[in-house]
Amino acid sequence: MSKPQLLGAFTLLSLLFLLLAMGAYRFYSQYQQTHFSCEAMLLVNKDDAELALVINVIFQGNNGIAILKGSLQQGDKSTSVSRKSYFRLNQSGGLYHLKSISAVTTPADNSNTEDIARYLPRFYLQPGLKFDFSVYPAAEDGFIFSTGQVPSFYCARS
Repeated sequence: MSKPQLLGAFTLLSLLFLLLAMGAYRFYSQYQQTHFSCEAMLLVNKDDAELALVINVIFQGNNGIAILKGSLQQGDKSTSVSRKSYFRLNQSGGLYHLKSISAVTTPADNSNTEDIARYLPRFYLQPGLKFDFSVYPAAEDGFIFSTGQVPSFYCARS
């Protein structure tokens, strides 16, 4: 092979490698936007009640799950919250369109759904409801979830 042919072959292989690397990076970036999990602590105080939850959010492509564990204190009454909300999602940029497909109350839960619904969106509590989130990366260790211009909660990568 002559020197110009070697140079041409090297250039062609270099361009092919560069295109493959760019494609792999783009695929990995897209995968990272739809496959992640994080954990948030949520504290809602309203009237004489306090809802204290740890929310574990898992996104796996077009499916996800929100696991809620904590307690609801209403006056002198305290109940345990332990629920799982399964959902489907479509992602467009930083906006995630979610639709609940199943809401499961675990045996550890002794709270009333209507009581929790006073402090938490019903999306987490019953199937068939839609909810939109904007998700913004926050450095290497988490995400900011927002339902508008004001952040809703910080979710640390788990």
